[in-house]
Amino acid sequence: AIGMNGGFRTGVMYQSYVKPKVAVNPFAAAVHGLTNERLEKAPPIEIVLPAFLAWIGTSPLVAHNAAFDLRMLYQECERMGLQSFLQNRPVFCTMKYYRAIFPQRPYALIDVYLNLRDKQEIQTVRFQFAIQFSQENILSLFLPVAQNNSKLPNHSALVDSEILAQVFVQMMNMRAGAKPPSSSASSSGQIMQRSSSNN
Repeated sequence: AIGMNGGFRTGVMYQSYVKPKVAVNPFAAAVHGLTNERLEKAPPIEIVLPAFLAWIGTSPLVAHNAAFDLRMLYQECERMGLQSFLQNRPVFCTMKYYRAIFPQRPYALIDVYLNLRDKQEIQTVRFQFAIQFSQENILSLFLPVAQNNSKLPNHSALVDSEILAQVFVQMMNMRAGAKPPSSSASSSGQIMQRSSSNN
């Protein structure tokens, strides 16, 4: 996760692996590159989750496909009796906002970034990040760089967070400069939602 404040990337991040309670599925390991051996010495969820909740404090959350992330997060919080930390927390879903604007386009996070970049709607200089990433630097976070800008070798949560930060700020610029894509999308809570046990 990456900390942001008023459109600025603060430079503060939270990252931790978690030692799994069951063996890592080989198909999942092929996606993110995390094997049982690599995670053997990672701290357990009972240490990582309270630390993460303390790190986010009362801040709103931003996620791409927030409903999925919140469901997983809430299940672990409920198991540990920590669900109150997430109740009624504002959450902005970049995927829902993007689909409301561009309903016919691919909406995976990297597709959203590339589509906005290709439309020249992402301009890094406007983001005013403490640490800035150019378009080329974002793609170079993937090793090796995807030559066709579509097939990426491994899924990385921290890389996703870096890309999401740029996409989110650009979306805030879009919201500031134009009306929401539809009144129903914004007023019904489909874009900005509050977390609950139903997510």
